[in-house]
Amino acid sequence: MCPICGSSVKYHESYGKKLYDKAIDIHRVKCINSECRHTHAIIPSFSVPGCSIGTKELNSFIMAIGRGETVEKAGQCFIDAGMSPDYPESIHKRLKSYRSRIETIFTPVKFLFACYSQLILHLTKNNTNPVRELHQLCSRKGFNPVLFSRIDILAFPNNNSIHRFSLNPTFRVPP
Repeated sequence: MCPICGSSVKYHESYGKKLYDKAIDIHRVKCINSECRHTHAIIPSFSVPGCSIGTKELNSFIMAIGRGETVEKAGQCFIDAGMSPDYPESIHKRLKSYRSRIETIFTPVKFLFACYSQLILHLTKNNTNPVRELHQLCSRKGFNPVLFSRIDILAFPNNNSIHRFSLNPTFRVPP
């Protein structure tokens, strides 16, 4: 089902994506509505869109930063999975840049948070899968995901279609 207009979708194409040192296939679907025709990537729930890392490691990193660990210590999970030693700092900078997206959707935030991870963990009620929970919160508000999305913020119009199920439970609204 197309998250933009609620119409059916059909297979469109596939492309390869890296997950650490492995290659995985990503399928794209296209809306059959002639007025919409949007395409959507079906990203597996274990993979983070727009980069080569897994959601398990990203969740671990966010929770470790929220506990006050250093970027180096929190990011050891990425290095253990095969990423370069400077990768944790790169992800940290990227997540810091997403903070304004989060605040835009979830304002007014009643508390002042020292960093993005504390904000994310507060919004997701310290859930053990904060990435998934944050994306579900965005979906319930009708917005594109705020983390690792190609589109900064996109509000999806309400439609009257019946929501049956998501092809990808982690990222309900495609990037």
